[in-house]
Amino acid sequence: QTLTAPEGFCCVVPASADGSRLLAMTATRVYVTTDGGDSWAEGPTLPANELNSMASAPSNPQVIYASGRLPGATRDVILRSVDGGNTWTTHNFPGVTVLDLDVDPSNDQTLYTSGGLAEVFKSTDGGQSWTLLTVPGEFARQGNAFYALAIDPQNPNIVYVGGGPFIARSVDAGATWEQLWYDTERFLLDIRSLLVDPLRPHSL
Repeated sequence: QTLTAPEGFCCVVPASADGSRLLAMTATRVYVTTDGGDSWAEGPTLPANELNSMASAPSNPQVIYASGRLPGATRDVILRSVDGGNTWTTHNFPGVTVLDLDVDPSNDQTLYTSGGLAEVFKSTDGGQSWTLLTVPGEFARQGNAFYALAIDPQNPNIVYVGGGPFIARSVDAGATWEQLWYDTERFLLDIRSLLVDPLRPHSL
C-alpha cells in the first residue's frame, strides 16, 4: 500500500498493534493517522524541536522513542511515549547528537542510538540511563558520524551500525563489535540507513 504522508516527513512508525495508527515525523513536529495513512492530522506538540529520529517498539508499538533538541540546548534529548504518541516524557542523553535509534524487538525498554563522533549508546531502562559502546576500526577512531543503526528482528543480540563506507556488527547485544566492511577507496560513499531483511536475517 502507498501512503500519502505529510510533506517533509523523515520517518513513519506504527503506533498500534493493528497498524491503523501511525506517526510521521518531520524536523519540527509529529503527525498522526488512525486510518492506516489515508488521512493525517497534526499530533501533540513535542517538548523538543529539531527532531531527527523516531522508532516504535516491535513488541509494543505504543512505546515510541524519538530524539530532538530542546530550544536553546546544545545536546539532544530522548523523548518517550507509552500511549502511542499522545503524551511524551523527556530523558537526558549523554551524547551530543542522535542520528538514528532502534528498539530491541523483544524488549521495549532496550534501545540503541548512533550519532556523531562515532558514538553508539545503549539503554536498558527506557532511556533513563545510558552506556557508551566502543566500536573498533579506523573509521570510528577518527570520530566520524554513524548515521545508521539496525537490530536483527529475529535475534536482538545482533546489532549493526554504519556510516560513510563503514559497517560494524555486534553479536552480543553491543558488548563487543567487529568491523564488517570499510572501503577506503569509496570514502565518498555515505551510508545513511541500514535494514535487516526480516525473512532473511543474514541479509543487510
